Amino acid sequence: MIVLKFGGTSVGGAEPIRRVGNIVKGCMGRRPLVLVSAVGGVTDRLFMLRSIALDGGDWEGHLDALRATHD
Repeated sequence: MIVLKFGGTSVGGAEPIRRVGNIVKGCMGRRPLVLVSAVGGVTDRLFMLRSIALDGGDWEGHLDALRATHD
């Protein structure tokens, strides 16, 4: 078994995610355990979204932008 952990810029878009997929495919013989954390910048954006919401600001537009990142 091998543990593979990816996060940040390594899962920050379609092309990086394809590279991750190729790495995982190359390790299938070793029965990989794959861990994936948030896409690059998402954690900071979640904290910003929280602050905006707590301050009574327009958080919905920021949430839509965050959703678009994942789409």
